[in-house]
Amino acid sequence: MLILINGLHQLINAQESSISYSKKTYMIPMRDGVKLYTVVLSPSKAGVTFPLLIQRTPYGAELPEGYDPLKVPYISAMAKDGYIFVFQDIRGKFKSEGSFEMNRPLYHIPDKKKTDESTDTYDAIDWLIKNIPNNNGKAGISVFLT
Repeated sequence: MLILINGLHQLINAQESSISYSKKTYMIPMRDGVKLYTVVLSPSKAGVTFPLLIQRTPYGAELPEGYDPLKVPYISAMAKDGYIFVFQDIRGKFKSEGSFEMNRPLYHIPDKKKTDESTDTYDAIDWLIKNIPNNNGKAGISVFLT
């Protein structure tokens, strides 16, 4: 029994350590032509598809050198499962184009040609699903405003 448990523990540790992430940056176009700066961390496992977890932020999407999602407490469990992590500067902040408006109203409801946070989020997810390799077409949004 002890040998089985020890072998299982070694297998789990080997699987965890076999995941590594690569970082790529993109300027994702929105429907009005404004481009939003986006950082994507993708797991290195080939031939497997993973969901996207997106964090849009006014605080800067750039990650420090050596950032490892496996060592970040609030996302490490998802990193072990191979999630694709996406960090995006919202419109008008840091490396994104456009003008920032705090608590931008839903302009697109009365005027379909206008943009707001919901249209930017929709456009970003649509682009990510179509352009990021090995995603499974599923996307979630995380909100961490600390």
